[in-house]
Amino acid sequence: MVWEGASRKQAAQAASLSDHGLRQALRRPHVLAFYLAECEVLRTSGKAKRLHRLEQLAEQDDNRNAAVAAIKAAEQLSDIDVAKSANTPTPGVTIRIVNVSSSPAIDVTPRSSPFIDAGDSD
Repeated sequence: MVWEGASRKQAAQAASLSDHGLRQALRRPHVLAFYLAECEVLRTSGKAKRLHRLEQLAEQDDNRNAAVAAIKAAEQLSDIDVAKSANTPTPGVTIRIVNVSSSPAIDVTPRSSPFIDAGDSD
């Protein structure tokens, strides 16, 4: 589906599955995660080609509205990249301190039991 542009029905046939079976498989988290990761690879791999095409459209004189739209689109792409890089997770540990409620703390220290004497060792 991702690399060939096939419909779900065509992809199911190529994988020897029923359309229903493929639809059910895409409901599984690991299958969906793989599918979305492949879609992201496809989107990223076509980015340079799209930027070159936008540059061609921006430099042409036949349709000035298309040139302006291409320039705006190219500028928006760079803004989106900056926003994504700010939200990209990085390796490490994140500590979030969240104050959920202001209820008093509960003392959980164990009480001494009258039935157990720590000094007895048989």
